[in-house]
Formats: sequence, structure tokens, C-alpha cells
Amino acid sequence: MAFWKAFEWRGTERVYELPWMKNRIEFTARQKRVKEFLKSDFTRSQLTMDMLSRYHLSHDSMVVSGDGHAMALKAQFMPHVPGAERYPAMAKKIVDAILAEASGRSGPRTVRVSGPMIRQVYPILLVNLLGITITRPLEELIAGLEFRPGSRPMRMSGVLYAFSQILPGSAWMRALADLLFYRGERYTRKVATRLEREVFELAVTQPEGWYAQLLDLKASGDISTAEFRGEVSSLYVSSFTLGAALSSMVLCLAWDSSRASALRSDEKLRKFFVYEVLRLYPPFRNFGYEHKGASIQGDQGHRGQRGVTDLMVAVHKLHKDPDTWGDPGRFRPERFACPMARRPPSYMPFGLGRRVCSGRLFSLRLMTAVLEYLCSEDFGWELRLPGDYRGRRNGLPIPVGDRLISFPKDDRVEFLPLDPS
Repeated sequence: MAFWKAFEWRGTERVYELPWMKNRIEFTARQKRVKEFLKSDFTRSQLTMDMLSRYHLSHDSMVVSGDGHAMALKAQFMPHVPGAERYPAMAKKIVDAILAEASGRSGPRTVRVSGPMIRQVYPILLVNLLGITITRPLEELIAGLEFRPGSRPMRMSGVLYAFSQILPGSAWMRALADLLFYRGERYTRKVATRLEREVFELAVTQPEGWYAQLLDLKASGDISTAEFRGEVSSLYVSSFTLGAALSSMVLCLAWDSSRASALRSDEKLRKFFVYEVLRLYPPFRNFGYEHKGASIQGDQGHRGQRGVTDLMVAVHKLHKDPDTWGDPGRFRPERFACPMARRPPSYMPFGLGRRVCSGRLFSLRLMTAVLEYLCSEDFGWELRLPGDYRGRRNGLPIPVGDRLISFPKDDRVEFLPLDPS
């Protein structure tokens, strides 16, 4: 028993330590604690970047790199975010393609939206953010792949990360865990590696696009080959995060399709609806931060900390804090009519500070455009949840917990054709 006690988490409800580790991790969903932390000079935590890099298959994209590289690349990336006029066409293409996957059926069509949503979002990101033209071979490759939502449980990632701090050569443990228990994680990595290779070989570069600029930066030596590959592969995981948010939004609309009429005629209400979806269903359930300069080198060369805590913000709980949100479990988009409702840290679906998600503007615009199309008279379908849908007591979707990216547990949606008359 004494041996196993050395591997138990110890501390308060919010701070956890292991006696044989230098890492100290604090979990919080308290707005007051996050505000205190924001007064310091902070950055994204090493723990968060480790988990992200394992999923991204790259330690070198702006998402998982140091502040200097990330900020320099982000400044060059932002001008490539499409203007507002391009999102309606993207939205229509995504929704119509998902419906087409259920073609051949008469009457109502039931679709599991998460997988198809990722598959449709990924080429949208390639064309409109990366700035490439998708050739027929690449299009056929993407269409033939299975995009599986989900990843290794975060608790397991945390355990494997902890071992890597004291045993630098413990990568085999991660590989063994995936081989035995998390084959979906291995499949995801294989697909990401293949797509990265095929994009480079089969895509046609758009002049003045982000991909063209990345090629120039690599040729000039401003970024390495690994950093170039990191930016390409990062769009794959971005399709999962945006796919999760869009899937949750579609399910929320199907849960109460009577809102469609009001949403059709009210642009502000559509934005509030998107904000409320991201409050209840943030794709990233946790964001991690640490004080800048907190990382040190231990005696054996591995990372340690001295008197500084990794702060892991439980966003999914922060967004339901009853002291901030009245009736937090209720889906009520109108709460965002108050401009203060979206102020961090009470609301942070895209993170905090300088490392806030660089795809924030694109995601909000695309989600709003998809919602507008789903509610439009041109769409011609009504959404609803199946009669045996497995949701919360109030009928709303249940998100998958303990995952880096959270999808709905039951992602089935029924599409009912509307009477043309």
C-alpha cells in the first residue's frame, strides 16, 4: 500500500501535487482565481502544449510554440482570414454536403453529425484559411477517410505527461497505451500524417494565400520545415474543434427548432445563439496557463517548477458558475444582450490573453453563417432530435467529458423536409 500511495494525487480540491514530481497543478472554475492569475505575466502552460502537440502531431505550430514565434506568425496569419462576404457560401456547402450523406432516403433523414461535420469543415479550412485549391485526387482522398471524433482521455494524457517529466525516455508508455486502449488516437495520428503529406503533394497553391506565404517563409529560413509542417497539420485538429462547436450548435437548434423563425429575422439573436452554444459546449473544456519564466531544468534535464503552479481553467464549469450566470443550465441566448456577458474571464471559449485562439473570428463567422442558413427559408428542412435521443433532463445534448476536444455524446439529428406550400 505504501508504494501505491506514492502515486496518489495529494492536496486540496484545487491544487494537486505528487511527492516525486516538481509539477504542481491547480484546477479552478472560479472567476476570482482566474482574475488574480491574469494580473501576472502568464503564458500557455507546458502541460497544455504537450497535450495539444500530441494531438497536432507537431511541437512547432503557432498553437503549441513559444510566445515569440506564435505572436510573429499570428500577425502574418490574421490578414488571410476571409472577409464576411465569403461565409454564406461556406455554410451552404457544409450543410448541403452533410445532408447529401443521408441521400437516397425518403422522408426524414437521421444523421450523426459529428463525423460528417469534421469531414466537411476540413476542406473548408484548407481552401479558405490555408489558401490552397483542392485537386480531384485530394478531394477523393478526404471523402474516403473516416473522421472520428474524440481523443485519449485527458486524465490518461496527464498521467503520461507526469511520467515523461521524471522518465524522459518514457515515450514507449504512450505508444503502448494507445496500442492497447486508444486505437482511435493512433488512427487519428495516421490520418493527420497522411493528409499533411498529400496536401503538400496534391494541392495547388493560391497566389497571396497563407500557404504561399508559409512556403516563402520556409524558403527564406524564417521558419523551419518542421514549423511549416506544423501549420499545415494544425488545420486538421482545427477541423475537430470547429466541427465539435458546429455539431453542438446544430443539436441545440434541433432541440428547439421553434426558434428558427425568430433567428431568421434577427441578426443579433443569431450571434447570441452562437455565444450561448459556446458557453454550454466549449470545444476545449480546459485551458492551461503558467507564469512566464516558470519553467526550470531539473538535475536530470527534465522540466520542473519551483513555487509556481500550472493553472488549468475548467471552462465548462466556469461557464456555469451560478454566481455569474443566472440559471446556468438553461439555454438562454438572450442573456448575451448584456455586453458584459462576454467579458473574460467569466466567458472564455477561445482562451485568454495574447494566446487567444487565432481562429476565433473565422469560427464565430462560420458558426453564425451556418445557423443563418439552417434557419433560412431556402434551406427547406426542419431539424429535430430523435424521439429516443439521449440528452439531459431538459433535453439538451450531453457533452463528452474528460477529452481534449468535447463532442456531443449523442449526435443524432433528424432532418424533416418542409412542405413547399
